[in-house]
Amino acid sequence: WCYPRFFFCYTIGMKVVLKKEYRWLGILLLVLGILFGWQLFQPYIFRSPDEAANQIFITRFANHQLLHFFSPLTTGEQQFFSPRSVSISNGQIRPGSFLGFVMVGGLLTRWFGVHGMAIFQILAFLLGLVSWYRIVRRYWESTWAMASVVLLASHPAVVQFVTLPLFHSGLLLSGLLITGITVLRYQEVPSWQRAIWVGIAAGATLFIRPSEVFWVAPAI
Repeated sequence: WCYPRFFFCYTIGMKVVLKKEYRWLGILLLVLGILFGWQLFQPYIFRSPDEAANQIFITRFANHQLLHFFSPLTTGEQQFFSPRSVSISNGQIRPGSFLGFVMVGGLLTRWFGVHGMAIFQILAFLLGLVSWYRIVRRYWESTWAMASVVLLASHPAVVQFVTLPLFHSGLLLSGLLITGITVLRYQEVPSWQRAIWVGIAAGATLFIRPSEVFWVAPAI
């Protein structure tokens, strides 16, 4: 009886399936957002020199200060000591390979306060998980796609990076996942609109850490 209205019935059925499928994904993302957001209210502990350097430059950029300052080390000491994640030129300390991350963090801190960068990283990661779900869903069933999202979100290294707002790796990972789905969409139906989205996603990701261009560009 449904044959004359096959297209209509198929469309309605797919909408029901997709709504149920994305409903569980939405619940999972809500739970993860709450768990990651809980970290905002915990005392921040610096775990690497990268975070300390990013904190200094993000604070300076948020306060409309220059992204360089004179090194307290003497010329002789600079021959033996070089702080990690920064570069020293003519006695001035400048950001190392995280210039884009510092600028993004500085703007978010200036506009939204001290938790601006942390909230942005969490939201970007949740969007990255949606992208990852859609990537896996193209090749396997929704159950496996959901399982892959859970495994990725619960990986200890991923959890650590996402919950460290002063560390670039979490934001870089989210950008790579988002770039991945834009590339696949472009490969399916090439168009200049989708090419623009690929450029925006890849450009924003590499802006966070330009040094990754040597392996990200060939992969794309």
